[in-house]
Amino acid sequence: MIHLEFLTVNEILKVVPISRSTLERSCRRLLGRSPNEEINRVRIEHVRRFLRDSDLSLEQIAARTGFATSQYMLEVFRKTTGVTPGNYRRSLSSGKQ
Repeated sequence: MIHLEFLTVNEILKVVPISRSTLERSCRRLLGRSPNEEINRVRIEHVRRFLRDSDLSLEQIAARTGFATSQYMLEVFRKTTGVTPGNYRRSLSSGKQ
């Protein structure tokens, strides 16, 4: 079983016996995004859950969701949601999200 924190396109290719280009084409056709974009989409959903349901630091959340650094997680989160993880968490506590 592949854990989220270790999931990469290369790990998928170790389990699914197809070429990288076939995986890319299939993902784009079925999901409308690349395998890496889907991995990050799922990671961001997990980040949202951790921000909502825990008091973990951003560094701890990044480590648990497979981001190499909390800074990279912050960049992907902001690009995906339009807000920083800190602002997202604060909006939850103030009832705005």
